[in-house]
Amino acid sequence: MSETLAERLARARASTGPELAEATEKLNTSLARAEVALRALNLGVSATVDFEPENEDGFYQCLSFERQGESWGLFVFWGVTGEPDANDKKPLLRASRDDRIRAAEILPELVDALISAAEEKAREVRASAEKIDALVDELNTANAPQAARQTQAHKEVADLLFNAKRGK
Repeated sequence: MSETLAERLARARASTGPELAEATEKLNTSLARAEVALRALNLGVSATVDFEPENEDGFYQCLSFERQGESWGLFVFWGVTGEPDANDKKPLLRASRDDRIRAAEILPELVDALISAAEEKAREVRASAEKIDALVDELNTANAPQAARQTQAHKEVADLLFNAKRGK
C-alpha cells in the first residue's frame, strides 16, 4: 500500500524539513567562511562572474566580490540590460537558497577572476609609478644641481605618505 499525502507531509515535516534547514545552515556557514577568507586576502580589487549568460530578453544574473561602503563582500545582482530600474543587488547570504547553491558552484570561477584582476591591477599600478618616476627624474634633472632641494623633496614625500596613511 502506498503512502498517503498526509503521511508523506508528516514525514517531511519530521525529518526532511529539519534536514534541509541543517544543510542550508551549513551552506550559509561555508559561504560566510569563503567571504571572510576572500576579505582576508586584501586583494583590493573587484570581480564579477555570470551565473548564466544573458538571455534573449536581456536578463542577467551575476556573482561579485566587491566593496560596498567600508567593507568587501560577496553579492548577487541581476537585472535587465538597458533597464536600470529593473536592476537589483543583495549580499549573497541574503539571497535565495537557490542563488546561494548556484553561487557555490561558480565561486572557484570568481576566485580566478579576482586573481586575474589583482594581477592586472598590480601591472597597472607599477606602470603608473614608473611613469611618475620617469617624470620626476626629468624634473630633477632640469633642477640639477640642487641636491639640497632633492633632500627636502624626499622629506616632503615621506611626510605626504605618512599623513596619507594616517588619513590627514
